[in-house]
Amino acid sequence: MSLATLDEWIQDLRDAGEGINAAAPEVAKACKSSADAQLSQGRGIGGDEWAPCKDGSAPLTNAAAALTVDAVGNVVVFRIGEPYVFHHFGAGRVPRRPILPTAGLPDNLGYAIRQGLIQGLPFMKKHGRKT
Repeated sequence: MSLATLDEWIQDLRDAGEGINAAAPEVAKACKSSADAQLSQGRGIGGDEWAPCKDGSAPLTNAAAALTVDAVGNVVVFRIGEPYVFHHFGAGRVPRRPILPTAGLPDNLGYAIRQGLIQGLPFMKKHGRKT
């Protein structure tokens, strides 16, 4: 690697701060995709297994449709609509089935964030970073 290339990379990293806002929609898109994959397998985004319904069927089969993931500035916001939010916390006769991660950032979301940054930050593509 030449010194000029290294200098270019350093400048790109300095400019990345502003690029994070531009990359946030790609990060949100990747997080939604990762979350949908977990939810479709009958578990929360953080990997929490869900108890089956009383009749033995799979619970919350449409949970992914109730989940929105949006970028607000450089923040990615996860929202759960009704009635699924009641399952996340558990309410009355509704058993607790965590949808959002309950402890820290799970690996699958960490990978999704990385994927979104690679897609959303132009300098990552410029320097040959592959998804």
